[in-house]
Amino acid sequence: MAIVNQFRFMGRCFGDAYLTRTKADNLRVQFMLLVKDDFKKDYNYIPCMCYREIAQQATAFCRDNNVVAVEGQVCSTEVFDKQKGISYMKVVFIVTSIMLIAKGKKKWLSERKFTDIVEMYQPDEFIEKIK
Repeated sequence: MAIVNQFRFMGRCFGDAYLTRTKADNLRVQFMLLVKDDFKKDYNYIPCMCYREIAQQATAFCRDNNVVAVEGQVCSTEVFDKQKGISYMKVVFIVTSIMLIAKGKKKWLSERKFTDIVEMYQPDEFIEKIK
């Protein structure tokens, strides 16, 4: 049996995409995707990240409340929190394909609130390992 590291999600964008550049000056976009969880009758918040050409598409597609379909690979790394003295696993969903399904109409949260959420999932030390 082959093990495949692949995901596919369809959900609503939670805020606008957050555009930055890597140390190698490549585009990097982060966004949060709300995906319905049928078991809990709730939503899961999926931290997504993409690079280069896909990042340009994500910047255009990932606006607050837009519905997108994404696929890609799951990446993780161990992170050590010096203040708390603990290590933990950080998981990031690296998007390799994105498609706009529908445009949203309702504003869910402020840009500052979204930036705070994205910063919780900012794996800078991890990004340098995978690039």
